[in-house]
Amino acid sequence: MATDVTVHDRSGLLLSSSPEPSDEDINQAELVGIVEATDWAKRSRLNSTEVKFWQRLHEQMFGQVWDWAGVWRQHAPNIGVPPHDIQSKMKTLQDDRAFWLSDECDITVLELISRFHHGLVYIHPFSNGNGRWGRLMTDVLAVRELGLAPLTWAAGGDDLRDLESKERKEYVATIKAADTGDIEPLMAYLQHLSSELK
Repeated sequence: MATDVTVHDRSGLLLSSSPEPSDEDINQAELVGIVEATDWAKRSRLNSTEVKFWQRLHEQMFGQVWDWAGVWRQHAPNIGVPPHDIQSKMKTLQDDRAFWLSDECDITVLELISRFHHGLVYIHPFSNGNGRWGRLMTDVLAVRELGLAPLTWAAGGDDLRDLESKERKEYVATIKAADTGDIEPLMAYLQHLSSELK
């Protein structure tokens, strides 16, 4: 299975062993961190509406594996906003999220979740793990702010990590459509993941 972890992006790896940790070792360590971070998000007293919580969640997910966990990326990949725009875009998304949740806005829950999820993935603020972090952040919004169940992301997310899976290709296509301003495919995709989204 081809995944996000590749030989060329191992800078900052905290795992050490002999021989060098395999991709599978890294994947397993990350999975443990994600499970622990999911539990942390449920019991944390930090305000989940604020960017500092969002950043802390990424650190909780990947901090045992990567030294850059929770740190805004400093390089310009082929996706995401330029590094110097990350903080301002995250603050704008925080403000947008607050407005979408307010009585002043008549946005549907489905559109709110879709726009928030797309905003996180579009900004792409970290060196890696943005998709997994964005999905967990979307679940935090659903559970803590909206009283909904977490979304069923590809039965646990494994298919979304596989670069060749049909599920990932469909998901990425909806994100790319949202990048052009068409949020409808992403809304349809997310609605398929939860019977509570309308």
